[in-house]
Amino acid sequence: MEKSAISGFKTQRLITILIGAIALIILINNPANSQPNIVFDNSSSWTKYSGTGTLFMDPGDVVDITVCLRNTGNTTAYNVWAYISVTDPNLTLYLFGNRSWSASYNNIAPGTSAGPVSGGDASGKFRVTISSSMPPGSIVPVTLNISDSYGNSYPGVGFNLIINGPPVAPGSLNGVAQSPGSILWSWAFTHSNESGFSLRDQAGNTVANAAAGVTSCTESGLSPNTAYTRTVYAWNAYGGNQSAQATAYSGAAPPVSLILNGNLIEGCVALSWTGNGGTRYCIERALDSGGSAGIWAAVKSWADNVTSESYIDRGLNPSTIYWYRVKAYNGNGLINNTSSTAMSAVTMAGVPARTYKTVVYNNMVNPARNQSVQIRVDLPAPALLSVSILSFTGIEIAKLVNGENRSAGVNIIEWNGRNSDGNIVASGSYLAYIQAGTQTDKRKILVVK
Repeated sequence: MEKSAISGFKTQRLITILIGAIALIILINNPANSQPNIVFDNSSSWTKYSGTGTLFMDPGDVVDITVCLRNTGNTTAYNVWAYISVTDPNLTLYLFGNRSWSASYNNIAPGTSAGPVSGGDASGKFRVTISSSMPPGSIVPVTLNISDSYGNSYPGVGFNLIINGPPVAPGSLNGVAQSPGSILWSWAFTHSNESGFSLRDQAGNTVANAAAGVTSCTESGLSPNTAYTRTVYAWNAYGGNQSAQATAYSGAAPPVSLILNGNLIEGCVALSWTGNGGTRYCIERALDSGGSAGIWAAVKSWADNVTSESYIDRGLNPSTIYWYRVKAYNGNGLINNTSSTAMSAVTMAGVPARTYKTVVYNNMVNPARNQSVQIRVDLPAPALLSVSILSFTGIEIAKLVNGENRSAGVNIIEWNGRNSDGNIVASGSYLAYIQAGTQTDKRKILVVK
């Protein structure tokens, strides 16, 4: 082989090795997934050249837009340029100053944003002229066409121009009782083109107002524990839209006229009150502490479903002072922390029943107000007990106890003024018929409504 041929072969081999090494270096430093990625940066500023100065564009406005770009890739994009385009005939645009369609950007490093390079009076802003015939409320897509000096292009990038129109409907309207006469209404609203909000009743009448940017208002002058249905209407000069309906209850009024009786049954205190329109009731009790109530604790709450305006608290210590107060819930289950006046009672001393005896407490009741009758039966020895409610003509209205074996002691049976079908009986006189072993008794009960 000639010397020149051998030399050429070595040179070619060396070049091949160098090319492979360079390719390896490029591969190491530029893996397959390493590339720039340019997107529209939504921190761009929108400057009203004319009009109201809000982010919402009005028909007839001239708007200057600084289009900022952001590199979300992992390598630098070199010498980026972009132009924007719209297809809506109601918009015309150009690069402010030199009327070019494109804007130039410097190199954009990974994870950074950049605005266009200013040149002369161009300021890097695109100027958009909106026709006065543009329909209010239009949403106009704007396309960004972006390339860099390495031939990368980034299709599908863009943003929307929102042409001012009626505000969208507020969402998530919700009401929470603040007092027996007021409800706080709140809603969700993420736009900013409203002039204000109106709270409306089912007839469309405005009952309260809120300023632009405020998403709550308090409606006052309401009736206690009453359901109110409302919508909220967002409006501006172009019109408005209203939310879906929402219903909330005003707060319940506190109960009044609490009465306690600690002499009813051993180890018990009987309570009765005027509910004042509450849906359910909370009963709180406290031990006496130097002549006043100690620490309060609920003995009955919403989950106990107390709807009657009377209650017997059992299992108490004899000869002990207990304090009580009653609170009311509204129809949404919210409690009014203002209670009835607190009252105290002393339980009876523990005395076992020595003779057979029957007593009827609260023998004049109004079942329409959830009042009930307490029938006490003292048994000196175990006995088979039956208790029925009869009309004065002897017809059985309700069976309260049906031949049950009861231990010696005090028994308390309640009647809520309803018949065996659960219906409230007519006003008038009734008899409680009690049979305990061989003993029988009758007690008169008066129902008034």
